[in-house]
Amino acid sequence: MNKIKILVIDDDSSVRELTVDILDALGYESIQADDGTTGLEAYKQNTDISIVLSDMNMKEMDGDKLTDAIRAYEVQTQSGRRAEIAIITGLPAESQPRLQRLLQEDTIYATLIKPYLMADIEKVVEEGVARLKNAYQETI
Repeated sequence: MNKIKILVIDDDSSVRELTVDILDALGYESIQADDGTTGLEAYKQNTDISIVLSDMNMKEMDGDKLTDAIRAYEVQTQSGRRAEIAIITGLPAESQPRLQRLLQEDTIYATLIKPYLMADIEKVVEEGVARLKNAYQETI
């Protein structure tokens, strides 16, 4: 089992559960949330979350608002904690100005386009792990 804990946030239970199953098969520990508000609370309560995979379009709180809320929380707590965040979406980032902003500001590091395969999730998570290693100069 990897030391990386991943928070998966998606209001579509089938997508969320499939993503968690794939992460489990890849050896990652994960927790789930069914909307942005619940996801933000899960992030606050689980200080060992390293990567967040969040759907972009959710009823309760969209992925971009969630990302901004996570970043504001990280600054507010001054803990030095900064999770790597990737957004799950059905459309390419080029067609979504809100996603373009998050990528340009380095608020998120990647997008995962639905439908996706196990290899797609693995690539996105490995990129997040590499960024964490680089940021913290340690083996994760």
